[in-house]
Amino acid sequence: MQIVQQWGTRPNFIRFEHQQNPIEWSIDLTQPYVSVYDMQNENIESVAMCPEVNAHLMNRWIKEVNFRNHNFLEYQYTFFARIGLVSDFDKNDIANEEIVDNQLESSRILMTDILYYDASDREWHYNHSPNGWAYNQVEYMPRNGG
Repeated sequence: MQIVQQWGTRPNFIRFEHQQNPIEWSIDLTQPYVSVYDMQNENIESVAMCPEVNAHLMNRWIKEVNFRNHNFLEYQYTFFARIGLVSDFDKNDIANEEIVDNQLESSRILMTDILYYDASDREWHYNHSPNGWAYNQVEYMPRNGG
């Protein structure tokens, strides 16, 4: 997966347009099924935006950072599927047993809230804590709320 090769394993990144080889998780391929991306106005809405997160600040960041500097956006949720396509190097021993592959199963993980440590700014990104959300990317975003 090119996005993994470029940025590391981050299943909360979604490309604006799919790549040919291999085809990756992308807005243009999911748009027929979920209308949560407003590409003309460069923001996301509805179920793509966690209610804990300040939508105005998050969309400002998406517009200023993702649309201006990258060919993807960072989603507030982490979606897992097609785990069989992920290389063994990028997953642990139990991933194949616990994460969705080609079939939805109630006993397997499909999505989670975002929670990851960003080594580039040495801080955590998450949606929920006793003190709110944190994104830490730019000065107007909350930093380690709890």
